[in-house]
Amino acid sequence: MRPGHLLGILTILTACDIPTSAPIIEQRWVIPADTLIIEVSQFLPAGVTESDDVFVVDVPPFASGETLGDLCPACTLLDGTTAPSPGFSGSFGDSQSLPPEVVQATLASGSLDVVIVNGIGFDPIHVGDATGTVTFSLTGRSGMPLGSVTMDGARGDSIPVGVPIAISMPLAPGAVVSSPLTVRATVVSPAGGPVPIDVASTISITATPTVRVSSARVAMSAKTVNFGPMDLGVGGLDAGLIDRVQAGSFRLDVTNTFGVGLDAQATIRGPTFTDISKRVSVDAGATSATSVEFTGAELRTFLGSSGATFSGSGATAPGAVATVSPGDRVTIRARIDLTIHIG
Repeated sequence: MRPGHLLGILTILTACDIPTSAPIIEQRWVIPADTLIIEVSQFLPAGVTESDDVFVVDVPPFASGETLGDLCPACTLLDGTTAPSPGFSGSFGDSQSLPPEVVQATLASGSLDVVIVNGIGFDPIHVGDATGTVTFSLTGRSGMPLGSVTMDGARGDSIPVGVPIAISMPLAPGAVVSSPLTVRATVVSPAGGPVPIDVASTISITATPTVRVSSARVAMSAKTVNFGPMDLGVGGLDAGLIDRVQAGSFRLDVTNTFGVGLDAQATIRGPTFTDISKRVSVDAGATSATSVEFTGAELRTFLGSSGATFSGSGATAPGAVATVSPGDRVTIRARIDLTIHIG
């Protein structure tokens, strides 16, 4: 070989980089974590509880009464006498509300337990041989009928003086309930007698509702919701592997039956490291995916730590309103997605 040719080959070799170490390979590792459940109970306002596949809604008792003089204006001229009753028809009642955050609800079942106390000196549905009625009714907003029951003298019912009489009214399944709720007692008393007439005497009712609903439309603006803690199960990871972690994230697959978003602060917490907090947004859609990003340094802080947990607390969106049913929940399935350098 000629000297000039050898010199050319050496020049080419010295111009090339010859690898002196193994190449670095980037790998993606996905570690399945647990599933977080946010139950419907966290979205319910005060006064609404879940029980036996229904919501029980607290409504305060109703109480009302009326004087004979107001029910029977014609009795005024007969006040203080025993005389034939001129007969009358009149009503009285009371209104209460659902819990403030309950916009409306659909009845599953329920009842109104009414106690009537007659203090007017005679039975208003038995006046001599004539008979009358007392009808109790419950209505919702705009007069929506929710139930009624009638005591009928012709049927043999009676309201003796001074004796509390109880009667139960079933509520109509499927009826839509919204505030205000109004109980009314309508007295239709026939003419007859003679009876003692005292226009200042009263007849009164108390009524205790039991309201069970199959669903409720609830205002949940800025409602505080908590989730976790979820054990991350990363205590057994190999230290050599952890040292190679460069970056990663929590991948969260969300199923949301409420149609309400959540803005939360999530926290990684454990016995051997300082808390790591991250912002998490849960979409209002029925299904969505979101991620919480971590640096390699943050991941190396808690990977390999026994007892590391993921939890959080947040608030629903301002102005949020949703229809909720028993068994509704937000399900969050988590995966730990890691980028690792090998080599």
